[in-house]
Amino acid sequence: MKAIRLFCIILGLSICFLATAKSPLKTECKTTDSCSIVETKTGKILIKDLPNNPVTKAVGKNLFEIHASCGSPCSVSSFYNAENGQLSESFPDVVALSSSGKKVLYATDGQILCADMFLANQPPYQIKTKLPLSSTAATVSAIVSAKFLSPTRIKLTYLSGKKYAEITETIDLTMENK
Repeated sequence: MKAIRLFCIILGLSICFLATAKSPLKTECKTTDSCSIVETKTGKILIKDLPNNPVTKAVGKNLFEIHASCGSPCSVSSFYNAENGQLSESFPDVVALSSSGKKVLYATDGQILCADMFLANQPPYQIKTKLPLSSTAATVSAIVSAKFLSPTRIKLTYLSGKKYAEITETIDLTMENK
């Protein structure tokens, strides 16, 4: 019983410590339609003129997501590497990310794409599913769930066909799927 209490105390302190860890980013808004993301250490503006109130959150060790909504279901995300100060390009409708592999999976223009977060000069990989995605107003609406199992494997559940059949498959990011 004492061991359980000690574990709970240690767990509680760890959560409190993580919650009070200082973010390397802050949001500055002149209005609700004009916000900037600023690096707290240097005061450097990383992104200007974001719509609404963007949200920043830790998504991995020294990796932070900057997420802004542009309407339902539209959104845009950028990533900041606090270790080296690198900012990614913006990605629409992010559905999964691999913080360890620094990869991002996103949906746009009827396609599901996978890109390296910080290699803007490389074209994204187009994910090929066994069946076509259902036609929806926004591609992201056809994706039920997505998860990186490893930096090179994705578990994807999506809607396909006119009857919106739910399909789950594991996809390897190999040369054949790029």
